[in-house]
Amino acid sequence: MSVSQYYAYNADGDSCCPQMDCIAQATQTHCVRLLQWSPDGEFLSSITDANELQIHNTSDISLHHNISHPSTLNGYAWYPYMDSADPATCCLATCVRDQPLHLRDSNTGMVRASYLAHAPHGQLLTPGAVAFGGYATLFAGYSGWAAHFDVHRQGAPAGMEKIPGIVSCVVPGAETLGLTAWTTFAGHISLRANDLEEALLWRVPEEFGGPQGIMHCAWAPDAQTLWTATRGAQRHLVAWDIRNVRQPLLAISKPAVRAGQLRTQFAFDQAGRYLVVGSADRPGCVDVHDLAEEGKRVGGVGAHGDVVVGMAAHPVRPLLATASGQRHFDQEEVEQDYSLKIWSVAASFHPYAEINCE
Repeated sequence: MSVSQYYAYNADGDSCCPQMDCIAQATQTHCVRLLQWSPDGEFLSSITDANELQIHNTSDISLHHNISHPSTLNGYAWYPYMDSADPATCCLATCVRDQPLHLRDSNTGMVRASYLAHAPHGQLLTPGAVAFGGYATLFAGYSGWAAHFDVHRQGAPAGMEKIPGIVSCVVPGAETLGLTAWTTFAGHISLRANDLEEALLWRVPEEFGGPQGIMHCAWAPDAQTLWTATRGAQRHLVAWDIRNVRQPLLAISKPAVRAGQLRTQFAFDQAGRYLVVGSADRPGCVDVHDLAEEGKRVGGVGAHGDVVVGMAAHPVRPLLATASGQRHFDQEEVEQDYSLKIWSVAASFHPYAEINCE
């Protein structure tokens, strides 16, 4: 399949929902979260509650490498130009509590470089979110601060700016857009240029769970729509047209059975029509929403034995990765399922030129 093509999920004629078939699975001993595919699609990575960054082979989810960390692993980001055939590009940045931001070799786990940010009174800041901004820029979010680093220079940031709240997500937009989305656990969304100059700042309304904080954020394939997921019992998936953020473009209610604080991910097909997310009121199920039908739920699949928290769409092929599991009290008589699965989703391929004609 050529990289000049994109894939679109094909809805089943009877259910209006794309067919999903599990092609690989692995059982874990700890909760798994924050799934990401490597940019070349050869590896699937995840974080476990044992403070491990696990890197799996896409073909069968066998473990390629396990990188242990001394403390809580808050997040990580792959180098966007990573190519498995070029070991120099095989690296990722990691955020660990009470540690500097580290650039690690994904094949060996060795630290290649460290980046430190300090509060005005000298205290080392712990990064809560990280992302690469192109070839040579590294963005990091802290409690009350947004920073950017020159990847080729260890040490202090190239710039820092204040931001309201603890940063939960940092998501660069398309290169042509030149903006990066920063979200916080206070419910704020900030769009900033690469030099951190703020272009827009707004807060998710209370009726959409804004005060509970934003736990996940992603750009839709159209590069103009920003999706955010709030947490808590009043969880919503909220879409924002960045050309007019005075009110949401669309909001999908995903109420939870109980007010958990799980960082649930969601994903899109490359055509941007279908949104896939773990169900909060049907633990173990994956819900499929048709964005062409105002976000209507058109179906789903019973994927796991516990709540689905991890979700990631493959960058090239119509594959979907899911992960399940949450912390339980010992006295709770409930099924525990810490598992990781890869699904093949029914799809068709189209030249990218077709996007401009629709």
